[in-house]
Amino acid sequence: MYRYRFSPLLLFAIGITTALLFVGCDSAGTSEQNDPPTAAATANSSSVAVGTDVMLDASGSEDPNGDELSFSWTLTTPDGSEASLSDPSVAQPTFTPDVAGEYVATVEVSDGDASNTAEVSVTAEVTTVEIGDNITSDRTLTPDESYVVTSNVCVENSSTLTIEDGVQIVFESGAGLAVCDNGSALVANGTESNGITMTGAQEQAGFWQGVAFYSNNQQNQMSYVEIAYAGGGAWSINGSDEGASIMLEGGSRLSLSNSTIRESGTNGLYGNGGTNLSGFASNTIENVAEAPVMISAPAADYIDANSSFSNNSDAYVGVYAQNVSEDITLEALSNDVPYRFSGTTGVQDGALLTIEDGVEMEFASGAGLYVNDNASSLVASGTSSDGIVMTGVQQQAGFWRGVAFYSDNVQNEMSYVEISYGGGGSWSINGSDEGANIMLESGSRLSLSNSTVSNSGSYGLYGNGGTDLSDFASNAFSDNTDAPVLISAPAAGYIDGGSDFSNNDDAFVGVYAQDVTADMTLASLVNDVPYRFMGTTGVADGATLTIEDGVEMEFASGAGLYVNDDASALVANGTDGDGILMTGAQEQAGFWRGVAFYSNNQQNQMNNVEIAYGGGDTWSINGSDEGANVMLEDGAQLALTNSLVRNSDKWGVWLNGNNVTFDDSSTDYQNNATGDVGPQ
Repeated sequence: MYRYRFSPLLLFAIGITTALLFVGCDSAGTSEQNDPPTAAATANSSSVAVGTDVMLDASGSEDPNGDELSFSWTLTTPDGSEASLSDPSVAQPTFTPDVAGEYVATVEVSDGDASNTAEVSVTAEVTTVEIGDNITSDRTLTPDESYVVTSNVCVENSSTLTIEDGVQIVFESGAGLAVCDNGSALVANGTESNGITMTGAQEQAGFWQGVAFYSNNQQNQMSYVEIAYAGGGAWSINGSDEGASIMLEGGSRLSLSNSTIRESGTNGLYGNGGTNLSGFASNTIENVAEAPVMISAPAADYIDANSSFSNNSDAYVGVYAQNVSEDITLEALSNDVPYRFSGTTGVQDGALLTIEDGVEMEFASGAGLYVNDNASSLVASGTSSDGIVMTGVQQQAGFWRGVAFYSDNVQNEMSYVEISYGGGGSWSINGSDEGANIMLESGSRLSLSNSTVSNSGSYGLYGNGGTDLSDFASNAFSDNTDAPVLISAPAAGYIDGGSDFSNNDDAFVGVYAQDVTADMTLASLVNDVPYRFMGTTGVADGATLTIEDGVEMEFASGAGLYVNDDASALVANGTDGDGILMTGAQEQAGFWRGVAFYSNNQQNQMNNVEIAYGGGDTWSINGSDEGANVMLEDGAQLALTNSLVRNSDKWGVWLNGNNVTFDDSSTDYQNNATGDVGPQ
């Protein structure tokens, strides 16, 4: 048999060929080689207006192997955009640009084993719309367009102008927007992340006029709105002669919140007359030429503690004079910004004005605050850590008028209040011709405690007639031009021993003549401050006047003190260590009249009392024609013990008549011109 022989080289070639056949062919004999797809991406337009739908298209993508393709789109948007794809897994998704800028769409095309990407960009632009004519039917401004206001535009004919979040409105020089009738409204509601902007075509304070409301429509609302470079001039509608970024005419209404007013050429916000700002909250007003806010006194109630006025060089909330006839509250403003009162404001018709702790109030020249009737009241209640300030715009004694009460309302209260630089003029209401930081007219009532009264151009506190200071406690008076306090004799009983009057050069509590007809006590004042009696005062109608140990009383020229009837009494009981002093305001014999008794009351007592420089005039009551430091009329009774009677211009003691009961045990007499006791 013939045998074939194969060379080793031939066998190797056959093996390689066989292996390649097995690798390159499947069971059907087809090729397994896969090529990646080619991605393609287009858009129906490369430049569109904001708000216009855009269709993307990847249907032109190809696969060289004819495989079925899948799609995965992503969309990159400008800052502030919330645009999204309708379906990122289809060949032709859509989206709607919602802000101006470039939108980049990227598609990944896959055949299951391999993929490829492509991208397309679309530029969205905002269309500019001019507004120059009045708005006479409902209209909505959307962020799809930008707006330029070319003149003063009125919203009228019971129309509503709605401004959506994200809208920007540019105003040309002198242009403005006004809501011109009560049936019309402006609704401009932005959001925290996407506010509304109203600005000038140039960044110049006062470039455009601003927004004005002559409408009390409850729909008027501005939230998350920025108003910049407005306040360019006065609004002539309805006669207003003021300018502001936001102007509210008398009776108009606006809810303003979370908004910013800046770079105004005049006021930030001006409320003319009885405006309603009940929705005012969390606003910022900065860098304005005049007042950040100027409103009437009743409208000050709407200003909230969370709004900021602090970036102005002279930041304040301006309050012009208009009487308060309904309950209002002044809140403490951020960064110690004050309310600045430009005139004299009354609280009347049963209204309550509440001033919260931390409030600062400053008053323009001649301005003041008063409570006008018994049904009305003022409650200014600070705390020890956060008091209330009432002062002048300028730190000048008498710069403003002060606070006056013509009210006996039991709610009247001032606690932890610092009141300074008032007393600038008399209060003509009800006939008062005196001035003071605090004025109380006859019959009025005030609880005054833990307060500081200083730098008055006249008196610190003046109580005219029968005033009630029953809760007077722990107050401090300093550097007041006239008396720290001047009150009637009956009201002197309210002055407490814990108040301080010692910082005045001539410190005293002034007491003018008025008969004491109810029991009262004079407390010893700190730092030996005296009571200074300005006239002759009687103790009458069964009253007892008690003078505490340590009290100092000084009497003006010709002044005196007397007990008028048997039912009334004087009890002046000092101690050996301290004692009571009754003397003249000047150390001059006969400077004052002295003390007289027309009373046989057994309580009449003067113990450890020094009486000096009296005897200056006769006592005409009941016919006495003598003068003395101490005078007892016929039938009177007095125990004058352990005392010193000196420097009378006439008698030390004069006993007028035979029915006098007089005990002067351990009493000393010195330098009495006519004699010590007469007649003997």
